[in-house]
Amino acid sequence: MASGRGCWALATLLAIVDIELGGCMRLLSSASQEGKRLSLICTLRHTNEEAEGAIVFLCKDRPSDCSPETSLKHLRLRRSPEMDGASERSSQLEVTLTEATPLASGTYQCCAKSQAPEILLQGHFLSVSVTETGNYTVTGGKLTGQQESSHGNGPLHSKGPLSPSALQEVLVMLATSLMVLQALKLLSTMTQAEIKLCSLLLQEHFGEIVEKIGVHLIRTGSQPLRVIAHDTRTSPDQVKKALCVLIQHNLVTYQVHKRGTVEYEAQCSRVLRMLRYPRYIYTAKTLYSDTGELIVEELLLNGKMTMSALVKRVADRLTETMEDGKTMDYAEVSSTFVRLADTHFVQRCPLVSPTENSEPGPPQPAPTLVINENDMYLVPKLSLIGKGKRRRSSEDDATGEPKAKRLKHSTDNKEPIPDDGIYWQANLDRFHQHFRDQAIVSAVANRMDQTSSEIVRTMLRMSEITTPSSAPFTQPLSSNEIFRSLPTGYNISKQVLDQYLTLLADDPLEFVGKSGDSGGGMYVINLHKVLGSLATATLESVVQERFGSRCARIFRLVLQKKHLEQKQVEDFAMIPAKEAKDMLYKMLSENFMLLQEIPKTPDHAPSRTFYLYTVNILSAARMLLHRCYKSIANLIERRQFETKENKRLLEKSQRVEAIIASMQATGAEEAQLQEIEEMITAPERQQIETLKRNVNKLDASEIQVDETIFLLESYIESNTKRQ
Repeated sequence: MASGRGCWALATLLAIVDIELGGCMRLLSSASQEGKRLSLICTLRHTNEEAEGAIVFLCKDRPSDCSPETSLKHLRLRRSPEMDGASERSSQLEVTLTEATPLASGTYQCCAKSQAPEILLQGHFLSVSVTETGNYTVTGGKLTGQQESSHGNGPLHSKGPLSPSALQEVLVMLATSLMVLQALKLLSTMTQAEIKLCSLLLQEHFGEIVEKIGVHLIRTGSQPLRVIAHDTRTSPDQVKKALCVLIQHNLVTYQVHKRGTVEYEAQCSRVLRMLRYPRYIYTAKTLYSDTGELIVEELLLNGKMTMSALVKRVADRLTETMEDGKTMDYAEVSSTFVRLADTHFVQRCPLVSPTENSEPGPPQPAPTLVINENDMYLVPKLSLIGKGKRRRSSEDDATGEPKAKRLKHSTDNKEPIPDDGIYWQANLDRFHQHFRDQAIVSAVANRMDQTSSEIVRTMLRMSEITTPSSAPFTQPLSSNEIFRSLPTGYNISKQVLDQYLTLLADDPLEFVGKSGDSGGGMYVINLHKVLGSLATATLESVVQERFGSRCARIFRLVLQKKHLEQKQVEDFAMIPAKEAKDMLYKMLSENFMLLQEIPKTPDHAPSRTFYLYTVNILSAARMLLHRCYKSIANLIERRQFETKENKRLLEKSQRVEAIIASMQATGAEEAQLQEIEEMITAPERQQIETLKRNVNKLDASEIQVDETIFLLESYIESNTKRQ
């Protein structure tokens, strides 16, 4: 197909699906005439950063060596500080011929050149033909492959209408490109779903101002502080505080450019991880009891903390929950923290480069943070001696000294912190690795039996530290190593273990693979295949719940056979033709299936074309992930609505509970407590119970949807890294 027809078809499709293209320099050519004056205009659309060092120039009769030196006129662009943060600006070069004479006839071309990166843009050739009477005609040259058109007061010139074969090629171009552009539009709407979810999470955790700044950065990309304040109409001080909060929680990163400007960029994926905070905390509680739970909770609540401050805070919280006379020792909390660091669930934050302060010259506008990978999990040697303390019920201590004065004295007599500057944060990738391993173990248990799942669990535990979270395979492990690392409760012989490993390696799903014969056999876990199987099972489950068991049967059949015609689906699935057709079209309309055309002849005639149904797991997973984001956002909005509707009743219930708690602490009688409880009537109590039950259901639904999101994200990320 000619390039001009292809571009016309693509432009038509872009207009149909309403997709805007951008993010690069664009060069436009145009011409105009006023009386005898002929003007040729070169318009370059670019960002302010791209303007630095760029040149726009116009050449005449220079089809192969058009450059600023050989041009009729050129324009050097400069970056404008006033335009920093603007999404796009235009620069124009205009060449005017005072009298349109035959001498002005020729082939003109607009070109543009940028320095960083080095790009040469060449516009369409403009063939200018001037008559003796002063009328002119501007047509596109043959080299552009575009349909010729006229400008000014000359007649329209064209090579005639498209031939039937050319028109058919254009229609084929439209048909084959439509699905690609629909996918692009789905990605754009998917981004909108993510932005809405990020907005709800930021507002729920940090308030309106931080939410406004965070969502603005997610929508616009990296921007300097002044532009953020201007675009959001927020004072610079509030923007600074909001950015401090977001940076503290690793939700925003910054970058120093060569010109000294600091730009801030939001991490949308990191904001979405806030959905998983309850799961992180519960995992820490399961693995490391209440102490590990509070350590991870404090790190997630504060973003970054030093080990000494974290140990003291957790010890104080644990002491609060203990019986009178019992306290939590700092050493016990430190021991749990060391175990979390050894298993990589917590890690050090990057530090300011030590060479930065020693370098001569003006200081940097923002520090450069670096981290040595060998020190990421190195716990400083601290001698934390002490026990947790309970908070006093009154603001003054036993000596009657006011709290403000007591804080001033404690600040003046403050001892240097032994680990000052060494901050720690939760390693979310390590938690995700643990979630993935748990899903693999559960899948093997459902597929085979408990012993097989325990063998796989042992293999994952042995390689959890040595295998990166993004690796497609675990480290190879010998049969002898696996046998020695099995839990003591599993008294199986080496021969039985070898039989289980052989069974796992021969399974069609290929969760476990054999990589060698040394050491009794070397075995690995194929993480990529496992994630693919889990994503496929998730899609099958969704199809069954959404469309029924018959649709699920067709879906599994197409997955197994790869490509099937409609008649083959009817025969293999043993479903009547009308029902099979309805089910296939239903799944096709919901993007769970794709229709692939294989023409016998170039004309794509329907009677001479095979139409095959197929399933693309990756595109279906992206579509389902988009719907999961929308579902989570709807659940959060519903929970907020339920809470807002019953706000007055909840506040009354909290006040009553606070009064009862204070009276119990002072030793009030049972009759007095009963009287306070009767302040909430029976209908109100029933309404509160209904509200709590609904909110608990919504919270449980959020966690379940997030589990699906995790599996789909892991599978998509695994495929992306393999490509």
